[in-house]
Amino acid sequence: MTTTTTSTPTFAWTKLQQLWHDAPTPSQILRRLVERVFRPDVDPRTIVEVCCGATPLSADLHHLLPFRTVLVDADGAALERIQTSKDVRAVQTWVTAQHIKPLIEKHLLGEPLGVLVVDMDGNEFWILQALLANDDYRPRLVVTKFQDILGPQIARTIPYREQFRAWRVPMNREAGECNFAGASLTAFARFLTPRGYHLVGLSQAGYTAFFARLEDDSMDLALDPTEWADVFSRIPKVKDGMTRRYPKVCDAPWEDVPVEV
Repeated sequence: MTTTTTSTPTFAWTKLQQLWHDAPTPSQILRRLVERVFRPDVDPRTIVEVCCGATPLSADLHHLLPFRTVLVDADGAALERIQTSKDVRAVQTWVTAQHIKPLIEKHLLGEPLGVLVVDMDGNEFWILQALLANDDYRPRLVVTKFQDILGPQIARTIPYREQFRAWRVPMNREAGECNFAGASLTAFARFLTPRGYHLVGLSQAGYTAFFARLEDDSMDLALDPTEWADVFSRIPKVKDGMTRRYPKVCDAPWEDVPVEV
């Protein structure tokens, strides 16, 4: 990937470049992280992917280990394109913070959760909070889309609206870009770090984050938060979003996420 700065790269950037060399796509990154941090003899072999679309990020994991998977999306046409089985269940529903936990309990038949993927272009922060706040679920890996235009230091999310649809927001339609949606990387970190999670990867495009609960033998995967600013400055799409797109929505009704969530 072409960098956008000539300063000496941080250790976090060097680690990400190696990760992207070995695993260029988000699905490959997820598989590589499962290979590295997942403990099949301890961690539950279950996956929930929220807003999976027609090409689930977790699809490749079934070639690695036998997982029970619940794929959730409101788009029935997208779900029809997914090959299901006794271990892969597709559920058509609109996901809300109020019913995400009962939904998972129902379709995982009470089993704990091993891998969680959330890609909603909207309420990701609130869905994670509803599911993980009370430690009812502690997946080994959490993958979430985040709003990269907010940069590496701002901790903000959209306010919770049950029926939020990014492309129905007037300012997004007018701009032709999904600017007022989701939450920043730091917002997710403020929620997940106290619960034992570390940022261990980003997609090359910069808007998918991978968090994991690490053991002593995998702590080298953690990306130092003090180096995130350097990483953001080196991803062209992210740098463009911070300088060109964020000013369009900096005064939008974002909700600040406190240090202690």
